[in-house]
Amino acid sequence: MLSLNTNVNAIYASQALAQSTRKIENLNKIINQTADAETAVAVTPTFLTAAINGTQFAQTNQVQNKLLVDDADIAIKKIVSSLKIMTTLSPGDPDLEVQQSYIAAEMAAANYNSMNLFNSDFNLQVGPNANDKFQVSLTEMQDVLDQDPENQAEVSASLSKAMNAQSKINGYKSVLGFVDDRLQASLVLLRNNREAMVKSANDQARADLAKQGFIQQAAQLMLAQANVSAQAVIELIKSAAIAPA
Repeated sequence: MLSLNTNVNAIYASQALAQSTRKIENLNKIINQTADAETAVAVTPTFLTAAINGTQFAQTNQVQNKLLVDDADIAIKKIVSSLKIMTTLSPGDPDLEVQQSYIAAEMAAANYNSMNLFNSDFNLQVGPNANDKFQVSLTEMQDVLDQDPENQAEVSASLSKAMNAQSKINGYKSVLGFVDDRLQASLVLLRNNREAMVKSANDQARADLAKQGFIQQAAQLMLAQANVSAQAVIELIKSAAIAPA
């Protein structure tokens, strides 16, 4: 059931990231194919820069997300090791309490932003949009802390829960790896679109400038021709006025 929940959680996170990526891909189509002037104007280099910044911020969050999961992974591996030792010990063995104290210490030390990794649910931000969330939950590990170390059945049950938690960690790592790939692909797409849009705008500006220069030159030429024509008429009138009768 724990593995199933992990898979469902991973699917939801994957769908949220896929939806975000589709929005960016649709944006690419708008930029390249739109005939709607208002929509085209709305997609500006400034808009794309904001989307790039959001994606880069999500990548920064990913660093912290992976640190959280890695810390939990390290702690759980140590706890599993202690539990495996406990399953080999007989009731009354003083090492049972020693191993239990190791487990308690590991669980107490596993914290993220002042929150215990095994006593809290974490909704990780895994994308640029508010709904790009992914939940990490390992609260079932509290049962390991509450076990009776002298009770072999409870120790065995705790080992099973800890190993299931370890499987969940592996699933979380897979999801976060998927998120990394999607964020990087989105970032490349956004940057390419912004560069293409800036280049297009610069090309248009140069074309407009050249066109304006041509218009100005043509206007000056027409004005010069008009002046020449007017001057020729004046000279002709003057010649007629001074000619003998």
